[in-house]
Amino acid sequence: MVSFSTMTSSINCPSCGGPIDSVSPLSRSMVCKHCGNLLQFDNSSWLPKGTFSASLDAPPLLRTGRTGKLAGRSFHVDGRVRLQTGSSHWDEWWLSFEDGEGQWVEEDDGQYLLHESLDFQGDAATLGNVGPGQMLDSGNESWFITEKGEAEVLAVEGQLPVSLSPGFKLIFLDAVGGGRELAIELWLNEVSASVSKQLSPKDIQWTDL
Repeated sequence: MVSFSTMTSSINCPSCGGPIDSVSPLSRSMVCKHCGNLLQFDNSSWLPKGTFSASLDAPPLLRTGRTGKLAGRSFHVDGRVRLQTGSSHWDEWWLSFEDGEGQWVEEDDGQYLLHESLDFQGDAATLGNVGPGQMLDSGNESWFITEKGEAEVLAVEGQLPVSLSPGFKLIFLDAVGGGRELAIELWLNEVSASVSKQLSPKDIQWTDL
């Protein structure tokens, strides 16, 4: 997870040489604000991976670089990724909190979901062999899979805790169980699982106004 206290280092973009400040040591991908190149952290070095053809429009609520409070916890909006499946797309924002935690917020058609990480007991190989209509067991919990698909990364801004590149594709699964909604994303061989809940704009108090 990304914390405020760790965002202290600076680098020069390996593509254009421009300075980039406040780089978290836990970031694995980011976009250079000077040249637009996506940089990926690999083997202790930042490497340019090219640019995205798609652009990001201005969001109605979240914006990379903003700060605020959510349930009394101060956060910083580190980055944003736009994903597409078929003819539809959605955005996911990475929020880092001052207490050292981090969470994703998903925006789709004006609706916001806050994702709370779940200690999911399952690997990428197992998840690749299940689909809608099947049950998925994790520890003492069982989940009914409602959707599975592949999404492509269209655009990125800011810093993210996952490694990706232009054209990167991930597998996602949605499931339900015990009155909760489970979201799983497979970033390469990394499994990200979270339980989502509705987030209202009134839940956020902005501190950078």
